[in-house]
Amino acid sequence: MRSPVWNRIWPTIAFALLLAASGVRSRTAPTVQRLLDAGVNSKIVLQDEVLFNGQPVEGRYDLKTDTVYLSRDHLSEETLTHELGHPATIEALNNP
Repeated sequence: MRSPVWNRIWPTIAFALLLAASGVRSRTAPTVQRLLDAGVNSKIVLQDEVLFNGQPVEGRYDLKTDTVYLSRDHLSEETLTHELGHPATIEALNNP
């Protein structure tokens, strides 16, 4: 079982690893960091193919498992930021 500290820092580590793997320059890192600071700590899964309604997509958020799925082939900061926005919105609506 992971410690609460590990669960809190894992998204930041995952984001850094994803950026390093993608080779893109960080334009949205401040936004993602603010999402993480706000308590968004969803699980992040990198997959060869991400499907939504049977169609390939760049990423998707699964509310039931609080998991962000990202496509290896279409990895981008924008997609990560977009997908992390889903749990952030849910958190803001549940805890105004």
